[in-house]
Amino acid sequence: MLEAVPPRRFRLNLRSLMIAVAGCALLLYPLSRAIRGWEQVRQAQLRAVQEAKLARELGRKSKAEALRLMHLARARTQSSRPGTEGETSAHSGP
Repeated sequence: MLEAVPPRRFRLNLRSLMIAVAGCALLLYPLSRAIRGWEQVRQAQLRAVQEAKLARELGRKSKAEALRLMHLARARTQSSRPGTEGETSAHSGP
């Protein structure tokens, strides 16, 4: 007659595995986009810091170069003026 059929046990088949993978991919996609965006922002911040350091260093170098050139220009103008290097004027006496 009718025999009792035991309940069917869950079996993992290819279809259920593919559905699970697709579900995980759909859930993780927004997270991956957010992480990528955060990484781009972090890289931009690092580049900005490096560029600021470089700009400061170039500013220091250019300032030092400008001061050196000003000093050289003053030294040249003073050496080209008469009476500046120990020369005495002809009208120094009474």
